[in-house]
Amino acid sequence: MKVRKFIVERDIPLVMRHYSVGGLGFVLNYTLFNVLLFMGLKVAVANAINCTGLFFVFFLLQKHFTYKVKADFTHHLFLFIINALFFYFVETSLLILLINKLGVISLVSKGISLLTISPLNFLSQKYIVFRKKVAASGGFMNE
Repeated sequence: MKVRKFIVERDIPLVMRHYSVGGLGFVLNYTLFNVLLFMGLKVAVANAINCTGLFFVFFLLQKHFTYKVKADFTHHLFLFIINALFFYFVETSLLILLINKLGVISLVSKGISLLTISPLNFLSQKYIVFRKKVAASGGFMNE
C-alpha cells in the first residue's frame, strides 16, 4: 500500500502562492498589531482591529490568486469567515498567554503566534475553505 506524501509535488506551487500572500499578510499583520499596541490598545482589541482590517483583502487574494477558485463566492466567504474567527480566537488566546501571562514582549509574541498558526491556516484553507468539489467520477472538478 502506497503512503501518499502529505504535501505532494503538485501542491508546491500552491504552497508557494499561499506563503507569498501569507508573507505579505505577515508583514502587514505584524506591523499593524504592534503599532496598535504601542498606541495603548489592549491585546484583544488590537488583534481584533488588525484581523478585521486585513480580512477582506486576504480573502480575495487567497480565493483568486492562491487557490484560483472562481465559483461559490458566498460559500467560500462564509467558510473564510468561520476559519478567520477560529484562528482569531486561537491567536488572541496565544497572544494573551505570551504577553500577559508569560511576559514575552509583543514584538516576539506576534511573530510566534503567526508562525504557529500559519501552517494550520494553510491546511484549513486548502482542505476546508477552498476545497475543490469532488465529481461523481471520483476525480476533482475545476470550479
